[in-house]
Amino acid sequence: MTARARLSVAIAILASGTALAQPLANLSRMGIEFGIVGAEGGNDTQPVFVTNTGNASLTLKGWSVTGAAAAPFVVGGSCRPGAVLSPGGRCRIDVDVRVTNPLDLAEATLAIETDGMPPRLEIALHAAAVRVYPMPRFTPAWLEFAPQAVGYPAANRTMTLRNEGARPLLVRTVTLAGGDLQDFALATDCPGVTLHAGGRCAIDVGFLPTAAGPRSTQVLLQYDDSGIAFRSITGIGSEGR
Repeated sequence: MTARARLSVAIAILASGTALAQPLANLSRMGIEFGIVGAEGGNDTQPVFVTNTGNASLTLKGWSVTGAAAAPFVVGGSCRPGAVLSPGGRCRIDVDVRVTNPLDLAEATLAIETDGMPPRLEIALHAAAVRVYPMPRFTPAWLEFAPQAVGYPAANRTMTLRNEGARPLLVRTVTLAGGDLQDFALATDCPGVTLHAGGRCAIDVGFLPTAAGPRSTQVLLQYDDSGIAFRSITGIGSEGR
């Protein structure tokens, strides 16, 4: 069928009032900022959830990591090339970073190809490695809430922030940033606290979905003079209790 013929069919379907079957790819985040990682390599794995919010099956054709400093990033998870997501289905891409030399920067773009809309999605990746600096570590590395009825709160979940570096870490702010932040709540006594090596504090996160479907935001940590780190928070709003 030619492009003109396909367009004519689409116009006819729309004119008849029949919904056009279309897979839609939705990402839980458009970037991962790991912040400072240990120069010895390794860090908290961070997820990106891919959800099919369309009404037809979505096929993941492949993914790639590109950029002049892309080598330290390691990608895995269940979103393998060839994976098929039915409407409402989702999978997870796991991204880790292993910067081995102090003062190195790791910057790259993770591109995901699909047979749906949009056909290509891009996620920015960034990390820096230093020695003897404060090094924030979150446990768990991200939070994923189970499906929750729209308009009803889920039980709070807790993340622990720990300084695994050799120098003290001054927590300046801990906030929610981007996405569906109105669906999440945060309570913590971390801001203003200095975490010495091994010191820790708690971050409580709540979830009350305002709409059905995938919901997401990020915890943003700002520390010392200019340190930042983001960690993933996701959930799903469901109809009915």
